[in-house]
Amino acid sequence: MAAQRGAQALESGDRDGAIAIFRGLAEGDLPDMDRSAMCVNVAILHDQKGDANGALTWYDKGVELESRHRRFAVSELRAGYLAQIGRTRESLDQFLRLLERPDLNLGDRDRIARIVQRLQSHPGR
Repeated sequence: MAAQRGAQALESGDRDGAIAIFRGLAEGDLPDMDRSAMCVNVAILHDQKGDANGALTWYDKGVELESRHRRFAVSELRAGYLAQIGRTRESLDQFLRLLERPDLNLGDRDRIARIVQRLQSHPGR
């Protein structure tokens, strides 16, 4: 399977090769949710290379794919990534938008509300 080849490339230290494989899968004909997972892989690898803009581009692609199915896992990862790279205000805004979703279950709502409280108590840029 191609995803395994990507993981093997990464294990052997070929980050660019892994990006190429996961990118091909993300842009291929897999189901949207699988493609969104590949977008996350590419985003993480761009972050590891120090390319925050590239990472955010790939998180955005994953968000677009998952949103077609009323999912929000990649959106939540993107919001967390924004906080990780010091873009706290943008992170908070995204988590607040997530908190407005009518399809959140109680566990999701509680988890996101705790993150919002934490971000509000540590404002950043």
